[in-house]
Amino acid sequence: MELIIFDKDGVLLDLSQTWLPVALDITYFLSELTEHEVSASIFQDIIGIDEETRQIDPDGLFAAGSFLDQQAACAELAPILRDHFTTDSYREKIQAIVDKNALRPPAPLGAVTATLDKLRADGYRLAVLTNDSEKSAMRSLTRMSLVSYFEMIVGYDSGYGGKPDPTGFHAICDHCHVSPDKTIMIGDTSADRNVAQAAGAGLFVGISASYPESTKALDGAKHLLPNINGLPDLLESVKG
Repeated sequence: MELIIFDKDGVLLDLSQTWLPVALDITYFLSELTEHEVSASIFQDIIGIDEETRQIDPDGLFAAGSFLDQQAACAELAPILRDHFTTDSYREKIQAIVDKNALRPPAPLGAVTATLDKLRADGYRLAVLTNDSEKSAMRSLTRMSLVSYFEMIVGYDSGYGGKPDPTGFHAICDHCHVSPDKTIMIGDTSADRNVAQAAGAGLFVGISASYPESTKALDGAKHLLPNINGLPDLLESVKG
């Protein structure tokens, strides 16, 4: 194995601490746009988050889909939203919500920097494939001083589509001149697991928020970890 492709949120970043507050604020904003005919809690159900328990459905759109996927699903229930999605005022409000929550530093999931150092020292090449936007991914990883670790960072809007479409995965392999069967996918959602299968990845490692149990998205996965801290040892054992 030569190349490791990481999902970002829920693998490198703590999804709950970093992005859940943003998603909750947006559901309240969407409710306002419907003049509260649709409650924020209903929009939360649609995208797979729970404000009361702070739980995130690993198979839901918030965890596994893109922001455009979430918008489209919410508009299915509340078509009036479509009239807002193309307006400058809507985009400005969404950006304001993101900027407000960005005052908090992104939270790493585990000892990310030390683990990436070890993986790179072990000879692995590293990349990121996320269903976040490329700009947002770059901003988060820059703030965590992680950008320099990755040879390529691909978002859903980088021109290859979103996961589980394997095009972005293959683009990274091509960029790094590594075949998919020599590539490892690290992820926490069904989109990550499915892109690994569709792309012909040599190995998939799941990061389970329910470790040592698997989440539904990772049920039956051969390799599970609570975070990437144990990844170097796991890969050494698999190699051996």
